[in-house]
Amino acid sequence: MNSVNYPKKGLFSYEFKNEYLTKTLVCVMDIHWYFSLHDAFELAKKIKSFNHNIPIVVGGYTATIFANEIINHSCIDYVLMGDGESIFSALILALIEKKTLCDFENLSYIGHKGKIISTLKQKDYDQSDCLTIDWFPSLKKIVNYHQKNTFPTFIYPFIPIFKGCNYPCKGCYGSVENQEAIFGRPRITRSAFSIKNDLRKLSFDKKVSLVYMMADFAAFETDDFTRTVLNEKYDLALYYEFWHVPSKEILNQFITSFKSLHLVFTTRGYDQKKLKKLFAVIDSIKSSSDRKNTITLHVQTKRAAQIAYPLLYFWIRHPYVELLNINFCDLNVPDPKVLEKAQEFNKFFTKSKKRYDVLLLIRELIVKISFFNKYLTFLLRRIHTLQILLILLFLFKAGTRAKEVAKS
Repeated sequence: MNSVNYPKKGLFSYEFKNEYLTKTLVCVMDIHWYFSLHDAFELAKKIKSFNHNIPIVVGGYTATIFANEIINHSCIDYVLMGDGESIFSALILALIEKKTLCDFENLSYIGHKGKIISTLKQKDYDQSDCLTIDWFPSLKKIVNYHQKNTFPTFIYPFIPIFKGCNYPCKGCYGSVENQEAIFGRPRITRSAFSIKNDLRKLSFDKKVSLVYMMADFAAFETDDFTRTVLNEKYDLALYYEFWHVPSKEILNQFITSFKSLHLVFTTRGYDQKKLKKLFAVIDSIKSSSDRKNTITLHVQTKRAAQIAYPLLYFWIRHPYVELLNINFCDLNVPDPKVLEKAQEFNKFFTKSKKRYDVLLLIRELIVKISFFNKYLTFLLRRIHTLQILLILLFLFKAGTRAKEVAKS
């Protein structure tokens, strides 16, 4: 959006009012996860009922997968398929000036079936501005509020590192196969210098205290890449997710580069040997720094029961490990290689409607109790801890029962 040199205004769907459309030339929506499918369709209806001539453009993972279904079954006019960084501003300009769209091969609309073309280069990715949100006032207000709290919200600033991943997880759009299917390219990474520049910019922003990085560049890139990003000190707290067990050298670089850390270790595919290595690394975090560094163990594996006991034992002995999240299965997302796209679309559209109704209810509850935020966060952590203990108790009983059956 920041590449578009026209006045713009960002809104959440629940903020929509007809008065915002009086001077609107183009409406742009994101359909990233399938959760927003139903909401996007409903919003498109409202926009077209007010002014049928306003062009509506959508993009994102789910939009790319279901481009034909979206064009044929909604009021949405255009679906930008695959990466859009290098052509998005040109597309918006063409729509505003009512120019021909034949040059946009990865654009689907009535009478034209787009095709996925790899258009994104590292230069385009480096130049994309993901930090400026002045044009989205309600988001900026939320961000300013949450930056004053320490509990992670994953809203902003969320520094993009790369698109795609080396892991083959089927339930993730970033997996090797899904990136090839949706974008026609392998994983692409921003340069270390562009990431460093984002960190510098945020470090000088007095309203920003916490920054998020959930893409583990230390796992996929070279040590020199990691050193380039981390070879100076930033006036920021960092939320970072490790998808591997880092070396003590790399870990110390993170510790010395930021004011404090909230580190998440995802234990996908871990066995007993990797767990012991991870525990040693976590111990070194507390011994090498006296600052307030918090740690989360995220158990995301179908074999959670096999490593639950050593994780629980470690957690009990290390009270500074704040949370223990257990996820027994992968996130269910549309498969980009499914041939019967219409049938797949209907299934996920129905699911998005159910999620939409639930999210509306949750939003209303959050608004009503927002002034209890501090106490609510405390309570939620305690409830979450109790929930995990009950799950682990169930696993322990199931394991004990399995041993008894095996003996008999």
